[in-house]
Amino acid sequence: MKNKFYFIIFLVVSNFANAQTNFEKGFYINNNNSKVEGFIKNTDWKNNPSSFEFKESENSDAKIVSIDYAKEFEISEICRYVRADIDIEKSSNKLQFIGYDKDPQFTNERLFLKQLVYGSSNLYKFEENGLEKFFYSVNNAPIKQLIFIKYKATSENNQNGKYSSGDVLINDLFRRQLWTDVKCETITQQNIKSTNYTATDLTKYFTKYNACKGDLVSTKIKTKKVMHNLKAAVMYNNSTLSVESYNPSYSTDFKNSGFGFGLEYELILPFNNNKWGITFEPNYTTFKNEQTLPASNMGGSPVIAKTEIKYFQVPLGIRHYFFLNSNSKLFLNAVANVRMIPRKKYLVEYSDRNFYEFAPTSFSAAFGIGYTYKKITGEVRYYPSTNISQHAYIPMNFSNTSFILRYEIFGKK
Repeated sequence: MKNKFYFIIFLVVSNFANAQTNFEKGFYINNNNSKVEGFIKNTDWKNNPSSFEFKESENSDAKIVSIDYAKEFEISEICRYVRADIDIEKSSNKLQFIGYDKDPQFTNERLFLKQLVYGSSNLYKFEENGLEKFFYSVNNAPIKQLIFIKYKATSENNQNGKYSSGDVLINDLFRRQLWTDVKCETITQQNIKSTNYTATDLTKYFTKYNACKGDLVSTKIKTKKVMHNLKAAVMYNNSTLSVESYNPSYSTDFKNSGFGFGLEYELILPFNNNKWGITFEPNYTTFKNEQTLPASNMGGSPVIAKTEIKYFQVPLGIRHYFFLNSNSKLFLNAVANVRMIPRKKYLVEYSDRNFYEFAPTSFSAAFGIGYTYKKITGEVRYYPSTNISQHAYIPMNFSNTSFILRYEIFGKK
């Protein structure tokens, strides 16, 4: 029943989310070089788009404008994308995908490149599923890729035998490109040597070059950074422990409420308008209850069953926000949780000296819905039933609903 309840909430909030991405004032340049002003849907693209939604006015219907019909588009003071028919190499920097080619293997593609810096020199970025490649142009020359390739050593590309087969080497041709094409009096070889193949370093370098060339305004799009929050948390828990013994006399349900406390660290990811976050919330919780079980035979005495658990949880989750206004927002959580109980210290004990042990570690999922207003957050989180028994044939299923109140004690925006 609880799962159905959360599923319904998820559908309602997901439908509500469709209205959460705003249309911002902007324009695009069509194939006739005409500037078409209006409103563009700001989805804060992580991967470079191949189209965008456009409205001529705030109240008009939206239409899809594909890359074939727009030479560039811009959301005012937020982002700018430029169309380019360009040679691109897409070698990966991830260890498991690094190849053996030192030289770039180009394919020609039509892309929207995100412009990071423009002026006397221009810097562009292409991103696709974690792959980042950078491009540049100087004085309106054709756009070219800055080359940075990681590759593995082989007998062919390592003829002097300096490296072992399989060692990861780097072709950092982009530094030579900067020295040849994007250099002026104030730039030294040390400046280029210290410039890494990242958006932050390259943006700084191209901005320095444009300033050297005397650009009155060297516009750059601000690179979004990861944001951090640290929150103190207090939780009120409604918990149930169901013991299913092979001896029906020892089967029982423990139910109780109690408090816990913890700290939540939240990482807000720098895309999709800061709607996604990763959470880590270690916490400490207690559960204690006692039940009287009927006697197992005629004339016998009732059996007292009791349990006490003091346990740590380490939930790691993904959070999605739905903004209501600048101060308040709803969110959904999906969590993977590790529950740790000190072994043999906490048990299910019976007055006839029988006892059952808890597993020292158990795993569970959890789902939550919450609301944030400024620095205060409230959440309802449900941990479905999970077997926490140490005994293979005696399930002890533990479930919990937490009502969590948090207060932000540190935030880096």
